[in-house]
Amino acid sequence: MSPINPWLGIFIVLTLLGALIGALAWFQKTKQPHPELVRKLLHIGMGLVTLSFPWLFSSAWPVFVLAALAVIGLLGVKFIKTDSISKVVHGVARESLGEIYFPISIAIIFALSHGNLILYIIPVLILTLADAVAALIGVRYGTIKYTTSDGVKSTEGSIAFFTMALLATLIPLLLFTEVGRTETLLIALIIATLVMYIEALAWKGLDNLFIPLGGFLLLKVYMSMGVPELTLRLVVILALFVLSLLYRKRTTLNDSATMAAVLAGYLVWAAGGWTWFVPPLLMFISYHVLSPKTEENSERIHDAQAVIALTLPGMFWLFIAQDQGITELYYPYTVSFAAQLGMIGLARLHHQFPDMNRIVLWTRCTVQAGVIILIPWMLIVGLSFSSIAYASVGVSLVAVAVVGFYYMQPEIADCPTNNERFWRQGGVGFVVSLLAGGLVLLV
Repeated sequence: MSPINPWLGIFIVLTLLGALIGALAWFQKTKQPHPELVRKLLHIGMGLVTLSFPWLFSSAWPVFVLAALAVIGLLGVKFIKTDSISKVVHGVARESLGEIYFPISIAIIFALSHGNLILYIIPVLILTLADAVAALIGVRYGTIKYTTSDGVKSTEGSIAFFTMALLATLIPLLLFTEVGRTETLLIALIIATLVMYIEALAWKGLDNLFIPLGGFLLLKVYMSMGVPELTLRLVVILALFVLSLLYRKRTTLNDSATMAAVLAGYLVWAAGGWTWFVPPLLMFISYHVLSPKTEENSERIHDAQAVIALTLPGMFWLFIAQDQGITELYYPYTVSFAAQLGMIGLARLHHQFPDMNRIVLWTRCTVQAGVIILIPWMLIVGLSFSSIAYASVGVSLVAVAVVGFYYMQPEIADCPTNNERFWRQGGVGFVVSLLAGGLVLLV
């Protein structure tokens, strides 16, 4: 049973939040601080209030009621624009729904934690403290900049985020769990590193959703692991980070996109092992060699959304394969990356050689992608009549993706680099992989 009536708990929380917003509105009006400071003070205050939820509520429904009321109230402030309150919530001049995602993520984490204080408190602490401190340090001291989907962030801010996320994980694990000290340190290092990547690549306030959910899932998995497993995972993260640093100047991915690629690579390896890691790695290191290098196609212009859009189809098959134990889904997973590589080559080559015969263009892109991605797949699963037949069908599916994308993408000859293009390309790759998945499951 809850220590107090849930409706009384809801009233207490709403009163505290109302007082917090009122106090910050007064502070904003009288002291004229930097808008980011006021916004992050609201962020910290809301987070500290939500830390009381496990002691106020024994079930999830009051938290979802509070989340719904918060979302409605914040949307009202956003669109009605009540002057003093609006400056507290939306004082920073950038498009973001972070304040909307915040209560939603809190409610989801509370429900998923099922009363486990550590699984609730650590993700909320990371969201509350690390995100706010990173923003404030970045605004005040940030000098070493890197590009993201949301514009520019600072290395100093990311280091501050890492430090606070490390402490927010390390201290509760040391004080309130039986996890060994070495395991605790390794868990804190891994989680701090990965959520730092998440914060760096998120856009339009999605970090307020991704950070706590990512922290929760990572914590739930790693708390049951021993020192050897945790050490291996930390080494892999660091190796991928070093690889990205060495390779970053040779890609067209900006800094947040490179971080997204590292994060995606780690998740693939952690969930599926090295064999599942091969197709996205081959796509990542080979796409830029599919067409002659020029100054124009060497600019680092692609952001995290491009990486996410192109890897999501593969992630879908990896999740299903691991959840259902269907190893044969490695085939549609691989076909999805081969299709993406073929479409990347199509856009780049068609832009550089607009007079190339389209049949030659389609064939070249299809064959290149098939050789780079599907031949290694055959070597991994084993050379046989069956694998050769599946690879041949895979090449045909890559051709379908290439030709389909050629006609579906507006102004394909201009090699568009907007996110609409990459989500469209990701969708084409997903449809083609569905055909490959249907072949595996039906035959």
